[in-house]
Amino acid sequence: MRASFTIRGLLAAAFVTLSAASLSAQPFGTFTWQMQPYCNQVTLTLTNVTGNFTLDGSDNMCAAAKKASASGIGVFNPDGTVGLNFTIVLPTGRSVAVAASVSPANGQGTWTDTAGNSGTFAFFGSTPGLPARPAPASLVRFRASNVPKFALANSTETPILWQTVAYNVGGGTYTPATGIYVVPEGGTYLITASMEFDGTAATGLYCLAPAVAGSEIQWGCHANSAVATKISSVSSVHALATGDAVTLRVWQSSGGAQQVGSTSAANVHFSITRLQ
Repeated sequence: MRASFTIRGLLAAAFVTLSAASLSAQPFGTFTWQMQPYCNQVTLTLTNVTGNFTLDGSDNMCAAAKKASASGIGVFNPDGTVGLNFTIVLPTGRSVAVAASVSPANGQGTWTDTAGNSGTFAFFGSTPGLPARPAPASLVRFRASNVPKFALANSTETPILWQTVAYNVGGGTYTPATGIYVVPEGGTYLITASMEFDGTAATGLYCLAPAVAGSEIQWGCHANSAVATKISSVSSVHALATGDAVTLRVWQSSGGAQQVGSTSAANVHFSITRLQ
Protein backbone atom coordinates (compact mmCIF):
# COMPACT_ATOMS: atom_id res chain seq x y z
CA MET A 1 0.00 0.00 0.00
CA ARG A 2 2.86 2.39 0.84
CA ALA A 3 4.42 1.90 -2.60
CA SER A 4 1.05 2.55 -4.25
CA PHE A 5 0.57 5.81 -2.33
CA THR A 6 4.14 6.84 -3.19
CA ILE A 7 3.50 6.29 -6.92
CA ARG A 8 0.22 8.20 -6.80
CA GLY A 9 1.83 11.01 -4.88
CA LEU A 10 4.60 11.17 -7.48
CA LEU A 11 2.00 11.38 -10.25
CA ALA A 12 0.09 14.15 -8.47
CA ALA A 13 3.33 16.05 -7.92
CA ALA A 14 4.26 15.57 -11.58
CA PHE A 15 0.93 17.00 -12.76
CA VAL A 16 1.29 19.98 -10.42
CA THR A 17 4.81 20.61 -11.70
CA LEU A 18 3.84 20.12 -15.33
CA SER A 19 1.05 22.69 -15.00
CA ALA A 20 3.65 25.42 -14.46
CA ALA A 21 4.05 26.81 -17.99
CA SER A 22 7.31 28.59 -17.21
CA LEU A 23 9.32 25.39 -16.87
CA SER A 24 11.65 24.25 -19.63
CA ALA A 25 11.12 20.87 -21.26
CA GLN A 26 12.13 18.02 -18.96
CA PRO A 27 10.76 14.55 -18.11
CA PHE A 28 8.79 14.23 -14.88
CA GLY A 29 8.14 10.53 -14.62
CA THR A 30 7.15 7.33 -16.37
CA PHE A 31 3.78 5.78 -15.54
CA THR A 32 1.78 2.73 -16.65
CA TRP A 33 -1.95 2.27 -17.20
CA GLN A 34 -3.82 -0.92 -18.07
CA MET A 35 -6.50 -0.42 -20.73
CA GLN A 36 -9.16 -2.53 -19.01
CA PRO A 37 -11.20 -4.60 -19.82
CA TYR A 38 -8.17 -5.63 -21.91
CA CYS A 39 -4.72 -6.79 -20.90
CA ASN A 40 -2.82 -4.06 -22.81
CA GLN A 41 -0.55 -1.93 -20.61
CA VAL A 42 0.53 1.50 -21.85
CA THR A 43 3.68 3.00 -20.35
CA LEU A 44 4.14 6.74 -20.92
CA THR A 45 6.88 9.20 -20.03
CA LEU A 46 5.56 12.70 -19.24
CA THR A 47 7.63 15.70 -20.39
CA ASN A 48 6.73 19.37 -19.85
CA VAL A 49 6.05 21.47 -22.98
CA THR A 50 4.81 25.03 -22.36
CA GLY A 51 1.99 24.32 -19.96
CA ASN A 52 0.97 20.97 -21.43
CA PHE A 53 3.14 17.88 -21.73
CA THR A 54 4.19 15.26 -24.26
CA LEU A 55 3.56 11.55 -23.90
CA ASP A 56 6.06 9.02 -25.21
CA GLY A 57 6.13 5.31 -24.61
CA SER A 58 4.69 2.00 -25.70
CA ASP A 59 1.81 -0.48 -25.54
CA ASN A 60 3.12 -3.85 -24.38
CA MET A 61 0.53 -5.62 -26.58
CA CYS A 62 -0.18 -7.95 -23.63
CA ALA A 63 3.47 -9.00 -23.29
CA ALA A 64 3.72 -9.88 -27.00
CA ALA A 65 7.09 -10.33 -28.72
CA LYS A 66 6.74 -6.87 -30.31
CA LYS A 67 5.49 -3.72 -28.63
CA ALA A 68 3.55 -0.87 -30.25
CA SER A 69 4.78 2.71 -30.03
CA ALA A 70 2.68 5.34 -28.26
CA SER A 71 3.04 9.11 -28.46
CA GLY A 72 0.85 12.15 -27.95
CA ILE A 73 -0.02 15.18 -25.85
CA GLY A 74 -1.39 15.64 -22.34
CA VAL A 75 -3.65 18.58 -21.48
CA PHE A 76 -5.13 20.08 -18.32
CA ASN A 77 -8.92 20.18 -18.61
CA PRO A 78 -11.10 22.94 -17.13
CA ASP A 79 -13.02 20.32 -15.11
CA GLY A 80 -9.87 19.41 -13.18
CA THR A 81 -9.11 16.16 -15.01
CA VAL A 82 -6.04 15.50 -17.12
CA GLY A 83 -6.47 14.43 -20.74
CA LEU A 84 -3.99 11.93 -22.17
CA ASN A 85 -4.37 11.84 -25.95
CA PHE A 86 -2.03 9.58 -27.87
CA THR A 87 -1.67 7.44 -30.97
CA ILE A 88 -0.66 3.79 -30.84
CA VAL A 89 1.11 2.47 -33.94
CA LEU A 90 0.97 -1.34 -34.08
CA PRO A 91 3.79 -3.54 -35.41
CA THR A 92 1.58 -4.18 -38.46
CA GLY A 93 1.63 -0.45 -39.31
CA ARG A 94 -1.99 0.17 -38.37
CA SER A 95 -2.69 2.94 -35.88
CA VAL A 96 -5.41 3.84 -33.41
CA ALA A 97 -5.99 7.11 -31.54
CA VAL A 98 -6.72 6.95 -27.80
CA ALA A 99 -8.27 9.60 -25.56
CA ALA A 100 -8.03 9.06 -21.80
CA SER A 101 -9.22 11.25 -18.94
CA VAL A 102 -7.64 10.70 -15.53
CA SER A 103 -7.78 12.16 -12.04
CA PRO A 104 -4.53 13.95 -11.07
CA ALA A 105 -5.10 12.80 -7.48
CA ASN A 106 -4.96 9.05 -8.07
CA GLY A 107 -4.22 8.49 -11.77
CA GLN A 108 -7.44 6.55 -12.35
CA GLY A 109 -9.71 7.32 -15.30
CA THR A 110 -11.43 6.15 -18.45
CA TRP A 111 -10.34 5.70 -22.07
CA THR A 112 -11.82 5.32 -25.55
CA ASP A 113 -10.29 4.80 -28.98
CA THR A 114 -11.13 5.29 -32.64
CA ALA A 115 -11.66 1.55 -33.09
CA GLY A 116 -14.75 1.73 -30.87
CA ASN A 117 -13.15 0.26 -27.73
CA SER A 118 -13.39 1.84 -24.28
CA GLY A 119 -13.06 1.08 -20.59
CA THR A 120 -11.23 1.87 -17.36
CA PHE A 121 -7.77 3.44 -17.55
CA ALA A 122 -6.34 1.61 -14.52
CA PHE A 123 -3.31 3.32 -13.00
CA PHE A 124 -0.53 0.70 -12.74
CA GLY A 125 -3.20 -1.94 -13.34
CA SER A 126 -2.08 -5.52 -13.96
CA THR A 127 -5.24 -7.62 -13.81
CA PRO A 128 -4.38 -11.03 -15.30
CA GLY A 129 -6.46 -13.13 -17.68
CA LEU A 130 -7.95 -10.30 -19.73
CA PRO A 131 -8.17 -10.48 -23.56
CA ALA A 132 -6.09 -8.28 -25.85
CA ARG A 133 -7.57 -5.02 -27.15
CA PRO A 134 -9.12 -5.63 -30.59
CA ALA A 135 -6.98 -4.29 -33.43
CA PRO A 136 -8.34 -1.39 -35.49
CA ALA A 137 -10.00 -2.36 -38.74
CA SER A 138 -7.78 -2.14 -41.79
CA LEU A 139 -8.72 0.03 -44.74
CA VAL A 140 -10.29 -2.07 -47.49
CA ARG A 141 -11.59 -0.35 -50.64
CA PHE A 142 -12.31 -1.65 -54.14
CA ARG A 143 -13.97 0.00 -57.13
CA ALA A 144 -14.31 -1.17 -60.73
CA SER A 145 -16.08 0.06 -63.88
CA ASN A 146 -16.09 -0.33 -67.69
CA VAL A 147 -18.31 -3.15 -68.95
CA PRO A 148 -18.34 -3.48 -72.77
CA LYS A 149 -21.94 -3.80 -73.93
CA PHE A 150 -23.31 -7.31 -74.31
CA ALA A 151 -26.73 -8.80 -75.03
CA LEU A 152 -28.58 -10.16 -71.99
CA ALA A 153 -31.41 -12.53 -72.88
CA ASN A 154 -34.84 -12.30 -71.25
CA SER A 155 -35.02 -13.83 -67.75
CA THR A 156 -31.30 -14.60 -67.81
CA GLU A 157 -28.97 -13.92 -64.88
CA THR A 158 -25.21 -13.50 -65.31
CA PRO A 159 -22.19 -12.08 -63.43
CA ILE A 160 -20.60 -8.85 -64.65
CA LEU A 161 -16.98 -8.86 -65.78
CA TRP A 162 -15.49 -5.48 -64.89
CA GLN A 163 -12.63 -4.38 -67.12
CA THR A 164 -11.18 -1.37 -65.27
CA VAL A 165 -10.17 -1.30 -61.59
CA ALA A 166 -10.14 2.29 -60.28
CA TYR A 167 -8.54 1.25 -57.00
CA ASN A 168 -7.98 -1.85 -54.87
CA VAL A 169 -6.68 -1.09 -51.37
CA GLY A 170 -6.26 -3.47 -48.46
CA GLY A 171 -5.26 -6.78 -50.01
CA GLY A 172 -8.43 -7.95 -51.73
CA THR A 173 -8.03 -9.72 -55.07
CA TYR A 174 -10.04 -9.21 -58.24
CA THR A 175 -10.13 -11.55 -61.25
CA PRO A 176 -11.42 -9.85 -64.45
CA ALA A 177 -12.07 -13.19 -66.17
CA THR A 178 -14.67 -14.16 -63.53
CA GLY A 179 -15.74 -10.80 -62.07
CA ILE A 180 -14.96 -12.14 -58.58
CA TYR A 181 -13.60 -9.92 -55.79
CA VAL A 182 -12.21 -11.88 -52.81
CA VAL A 183 -12.53 -10.17 -49.43
CA PRO A 184 -9.18 -9.95 -47.56
CA GLU A 185 -10.60 -9.59 -44.02
CA GLY A 186 -13.92 -10.17 -42.32
CA GLY A 187 -15.98 -7.14 -41.31
CA THR A 188 -18.95 -4.97 -42.13
CA TYR A 189 -18.87 -3.71 -45.73
CA LEU A 190 -20.77 -1.19 -47.82
CA ILE A 191 -21.44 -2.54 -51.33
CA THR A 192 -22.74 -0.21 -54.02
CA ALA A 193 -23.24 -0.72 -57.74
CA SER A 194 -24.99 0.68 -60.81
CA MET A 195 -25.63 -0.78 -64.26
CA GLU A 196 -26.87 0.57 -67.59
CA PHE A 197 -29.54 -1.24 -69.63
CA ASP A 198 -30.26 -0.05 -73.18
CA GLY A 199 -33.53 -0.86 -74.93
CA THR A 200 -36.96 0.57 -75.61
CA ALA A 201 -39.07 -2.17 -74.01
CA ALA A 202 -41.52 -0.62 -71.54
CA THR A 203 -42.22 -3.79 -69.63
CA GLY A 204 -40.34 -5.93 -67.14
CA LEU A 205 -37.59 -5.29 -64.64
CA TYR A 206 -33.94 -4.38 -65.10
CA CYS A 207 -32.08 -5.63 -62.04
CA LEU A 208 -28.67 -6.06 -60.47
CA ALA A 209 -27.51 -7.57 -57.18
CA PRO A 210 -24.26 -8.14 -55.31
CA ALA A 211 -23.80 -11.84 -54.63
CA VAL A 212 -21.63 -13.77 -52.17
CA ALA A 213 -20.59 -17.22 -53.36
CA GLY A 214 -23.24 -16.94 -56.07
CA SER A 215 -26.13 -16.11 -53.72
CA GLU A 216 -27.68 -12.65 -54.12
CA ILE A 217 -27.86 -10.51 -51.00
CA GLN A 218 -29.98 -7.61 -52.28
CA TRP A 219 -31.64 -6.71 -55.59
CA GLY A 220 -31.94 -3.24 -57.09
CA CYS A 221 -34.29 -2.85 -60.08
CA HIS A 222 -35.50 -0.28 -62.61
CA ALA A 223 -39.11 -1.01 -63.59
CA ASN A 224 -41.28 -0.51 -66.70
CA SER A 225 -39.73 2.35 -68.63
CA ALA A 226 -39.58 3.08 -72.35
CA VAL A 227 -36.61 5.40 -71.79
CA ALA A 228 -33.78 4.12 -73.96
CA THR A 229 -31.16 4.17 -71.23
CA LYS A 230 -32.13 2.74 -67.85
CA ILE A 231 -29.77 2.95 -64.86
CA SER A 232 -30.40 0.50 -62.03
CA SER A 233 -28.54 0.86 -58.73
CA VAL A 234 -28.17 -0.98 -55.44
CA SER A 235 -26.61 -0.26 -52.03
CA SER A 236 -26.19 -2.80 -49.25
CA VAL A 237 -24.41 -3.04 -45.89
CA HIS A 238 -23.40 -6.64 -45.34
CA ALA A 239 -21.18 -8.71 -43.02
CA LEU A 240 -18.51 -10.46 -45.06
CA ALA A 241 -16.00 -13.07 -43.96
CA THR A 242 -12.37 -13.43 -44.94
CA GLY A 243 -12.19 -15.13 -48.35
CA ASP A 244 -15.80 -14.41 -49.37
CA ALA A 245 -16.16 -14.27 -53.17
CA VAL A 246 -18.27 -11.26 -54.18
CA THR A 247 -19.70 -10.62 -57.65
CA LEU A 248 -22.32 -8.38 -59.20
CA ARG A 249 -25.07 -10.16 -61.12
CA VAL A 250 -27.63 -8.73 -63.58
CA TRP A 251 -31.06 -9.94 -64.74
CA GLN A 252 -33.89 -8.55 -66.87
CA SER A 253 -37.45 -9.55 -67.81
CA SER A 254 -38.33 -7.21 -70.69
CA GLY A 255 -39.46 -10.07 -72.92
CA GLY A 256 -36.49 -9.83 -75.25
CA ALA A 257 -32.74 -9.31 -75.28
CA GLN A 258 -31.37 -6.07 -73.80
CA GLN A 259 -27.96 -4.44 -74.15
CA VAL A 260 -26.14 -4.22 -70.81
CA GLY A 261 -23.00 -2.30 -69.88
CA SER A 262 -21.15 0.93 -70.59
CA THR A 263 -17.66 2.39 -70.56
CA SER A 264 -18.97 5.30 -68.46
CA ALA A 265 -17.76 5.09 -64.85
CA ALA A 266 -20.69 7.34 -63.92
CA ASN A 267 -23.27 4.84 -65.18
CA VAL A 268 -21.67 1.52 -64.27
CA HIS A 269 -19.61 0.78 -61.21
CA PHE A 270 -19.07 -1.80 -58.48
CA SER A 271 -17.53 -0.74 -55.16
CA ILE A 272 -16.83 -2.44 -51.83
CA THR A 273 -15.72 -0.47 -48.75
CA ARG A 274 -15.03 -1.81 -45.28
CA LEU A 275 -16.88 0.17 -42.58
CA GLN A 276 -15.61 -1.71 -39.53
